[in-house]
Amino acid sequence: MRQRSTALALLAAALFAVAPGLAACGSTSHPAASVSAPTTTASAAAPVPAAPLPPPEVLTDVLYKLADTSVPGAQKINLIEGASADSAAQIDKFGKALQDNQYTPLGLTAENIAWSDTDPGSVTADVTVHSENPALGGGFTFPMEFRPFQGGWQLSRTTANILLTLGQNQTSTPAPAAPTPTG
Repeated sequence: MRQRSTALALLAAALFAVAPGLAACGSTSHPAASVSAPTTTASAAAPVPAAPLPPPEVLTDVLYKLADTSVPGAQKINLIEGASADSAAQIDKFGKALQDNQYTPLGLTAENIAWSDTDPGSVTADVTVHSENPALGGGFTFPMEFRPFQGGWQLSRTTANILLTLGQNQTSTPAPAAPTPTG
């Protein structure tokens, strides 16, 4: 049991360790990868779409589908912005890592859903991830970004990059202090 709790702590710690670094990369800032305080400028806000915000279940459904190991990664590429057939192996590894660490069945909740300040039509949400496996205990909350896609939603490329590269960081990098678990 201790090993599973350690795996959960490593997963959570890796998420929080990687997020600020990715926010500094690239020429555009994505709210899902940044934990910095908002700035107050009147000219930077994107217009708010007239459509209603998506319900939480629609966003968490994207993540449940990504984690489903019974569906091949090649059939999930439409769930991630800009993903291609080359992404299928990483998607498969993500689901397998969750399964191998007995993190499944997975539980997800999305709260604080809001329109993106910088990307018109995109939404941000605070997603709480926890295992329904009682041996693993609580979970953690992570800000994620979703983009509209063919009448539905998909995970933003920035958020997907954080989630799909965790397995590479866990074994080669010392684990930072674990975040405070929720629940």
